[in-house]
Amino acid sequence: MLFVVEDEGKARQFLEAADTLVTGRVGKYGVAEAKWPHYGRRRMFVVAERDVHQGTLRAQRLPEHPPALRKAMRGKGAEKLESEQVAGLLPEAFMRNGQR
Repeated sequence: MLFVVEDEGKARQFLEAADTLVTGRVGKYGVAEAKWPHYGRRRMFVVAERDVHQGTLRAQRLPEHPPALRKAMRGKGAEKLESEQVAGLLPEAFMRNGQR
């Protein structure tokens, strides 16, 4: 899922809100909670509008785990949002606008 927002500041605000709200995961009996996949978090990207216009599709995404689980796993302070920078969402060939 791709969200295009106005600028980098709005992207940060969006990610901060989503970090606490997007907590769904697929749990499996007998598997440690830290290993339960959070598919929604891994497949949600936030892009600043300018990056789309420049053709970079540089994006950010949420950390693998929600804040409460990060804190439980790594202790106090780990719940702070550190978004992941994704270099590009599409292979370069898709970004050439039909140029060969």
